[in-house]
Amino acid sequence: MKISTAVSRLLLALLAALIGIAVYLYTDHYTSRYFERKQQTAQALQQLQNEIQIIESEILKRRSGLYRETGTLNTHLQRFNSLLTRLYDTPFLLGPFYRDTYRELTGLARDFESFRERVKNFLTLNSTLREKIARLPRLQREAFSLFDTGPTESRKVLQPVSEAIAAFTLAFSAPQAHSRNLQQQLQDLDTLSRNFHDPARQAFLQSLRERLSDLNHLYALYSSQMKALLQNPLHERIAHLQATFQKDAQAELQDINDTNRLLLALYLVSLTVIIYYIVKTQEENKRLEELKNHLEHLLVTDSLTGLGNRYAFTRDEKKLYNPALILLNIDRFKHINEFYGTHIGDRVLQEVAEELRTVTPPNLNARLYRLGGDDFGVLFENRVGEWELENLVLFFYETLESHTITVDDLEIDLSYALGASSEIGRLFECADMALSAAKDSVNSPWLVYDSSIDKRPEIARNITSIRRLRNALAEENLLPYYQPIVSLKNPSKLKYEALARIEITESGKVIEPGSFMRMAREAKLSGRITQEILEKTFSIAGKNPGNFFSINLSTEDIEDTEIRRSIIRMIAEHAEIASQIVIEILESEEVGDYTILSEFIAAIKRHGCRIAIDDFGSGYSNFEKILKLDIDMIKIDGSLISRIDHDKHSELIVKTILDFAQYAGIETVAEYVHSKAIYDKVLELGFDYAQGFYLGEPSRSLGIVPALPPAS
Repeated sequence: MKISTAVSRLLLALLAALIGIAVYLYTDHYTSRYFERKQQTAQALQQLQNEIQIIESEILKRRSGLYRETGTLNTHLQRFNSLLTRLYDTPFLLGPFYRDTYRELTGLARDFESFRERVKNFLTLNSTLREKIARLPRLQREAFSLFDTGPTESRKVLQPVSEAIAAFTLAFSAPQAHSRNLQQQLQDLDTLSRNFHDPARQAFLQSLRERLSDLNHLYALYSSQMKALLQNPLHERIAHLQATFQKDAQAELQDINDTNRLLLALYLVSLTVIIYYIVKTQEENKRLEELKNHLEHLLVTDSLTGLGNRYAFTRDEKKLYNPALILLNIDRFKHINEFYGTHIGDRVLQEVAEELRTVTPPNLNARLYRLGGDDFGVLFENRVGEWELENLVLFFYETLESHTITVDDLEIDLSYALGASSEIGRLFECADMALSAAKDSVNSPWLVYDSSIDKRPEIARNITSIRRLRNALAEENLLPYYQPIVSLKNPSKLKYEALARIEITESGKVIEPGSFMRMAREAKLSGRITQEILEKTFSIAGKNPGNFFSINLSTEDIEDTEIRRSIIRMIAEHAEIASQIVIEILESEEVGDYTILSEFIAAIKRHGCRIAIDDFGSGYSNFEKILKLDIDMIKIDGSLISRIDHDKHSELIVKTILDFAQYAGIETVAEYVHSKAIYDKVLELGFDYAQGFYLGEPSRSLGIVPALPPAS
């Protein structure tokens, strides 16, 4: 314990040192990053201010002449935009401290876009002016060609024309300063044009005046745009942005300082806590040890009864050299919960646990468990033989049965089932099989395991059957075999019954339904089998339009909503062959809901299917129900048909059913016709159809129905 405490203290001291180093590195990193970001951003903002001054200088240079290149101006506009974009995409400016800076930056970007558009228009106008002024010398040459060859009055016009062209050429450097002089020149040209009656000279002067007037208008627009560009608000925007950034950066610095102080305080607090835990380590270790013991107790203890649980049983069984186990179950305990409520049920379980503690012999050194809802176990070292184990089980049974449980003034008589085993390696499983056998037994409420009650072989067979059935469904090895149903009155009328079979591909073995249908129902696969046989029978019926096919259907399938709807849907989808289909319903199976059965029969008969009752007479036969179900055919059970050639009682029952069927207009089929004698009797009694191995065995394909043998 001392070594453990020293190690714990050393680890806590190291933890304190690591926390201190982490706090220092964190604060140093974020403070350094802050100043680095602030310096970079401030430099970028100053570069913006410098660039806008250069841009304005380049615009001013356009005042002294039209022919300055625009490349430098565009370069600085692009550089300003790049700086602005880089600032706009700076991640930390998107943070909570720089919302005002980002808002100002957004406004600056918007104003710059507007400014750049105006510069673009200004440069376009500059280009237009250059082009128009470049044409003025050509106009002067044209004036000389018109006026210099004429009379003296014509040559006098050359001077005012030359003065006007020169004035407009020089006006570019200061359009507003020369505006008044330009207007006078335009008026003089207008006066000159009216004094000439020569159309060519008059037209030239008017054209010159119009061109100079247009140039005068462009001068005014050019001067206005230059003035607007030089009065842009970007200087003030950038200055305001710089001030806002400084304010936001100061707020972030304040937050960093506050965070650093908080981290320092937290470090001091954590250091204090670590020192406290170093002092309290030994006491805490003791408390944790007690908690560990308590949790281990909870892990192996049933919280309701205080007995050991299943985990404790598994652990304890391994500790015994020759263990024996008695399992005890309360009969119909569910009824106690349902009648009295679960709170009384819990009290009953507690009382049973106490009874077990009381009646268990001390010298048995047994350990008691609650292994399930109302299952209890007694585990002990088996120092006795088999007969003594039986006596011990009987002792527990008789002792517990003789006691009455009292809960809140309620006297509750309980009965029990017990199973015991001493099979090493399979102790619980064998005791559980003995308990299950005892619960199912009508003679003995307690049993000691022996191999005769071992259900593992049966379980293995069931698992094999289910696996084989699933494989058959997956591999298309579940097939219908067709057995002829011979018409005794109209031999040309061919009928077959579709019977489910499983073909084993490897061996070629054919498995009949008796080997797999019970397990199919338990595994919820009977519906799939029915649907598979239906689908394949529909297919062969469509290829043989002159034949009729019977298909067996259990009442369980019909009462299952999904299967019932699926069958009705399949029949509706094959409506063109529905009249060839006869659905056989087993009379021997108990019908849970005649309303559902009636509705199902009505639904499929609407599509043209016919209905037969199979195995009629095998158990009981409710003639009234048969009449209400709108049946087309009755197949009399083979257990009656197989005896009618020598058993007068069976013959009487069959005659009664035939009379009933004839009265009700229902066709009849004799099943299990396996000999000439039975065939002759079936003919004599007047059946409509006969079926059996004597007339044809089930086959994968539709065989040729043999000619009916003559009656003896």
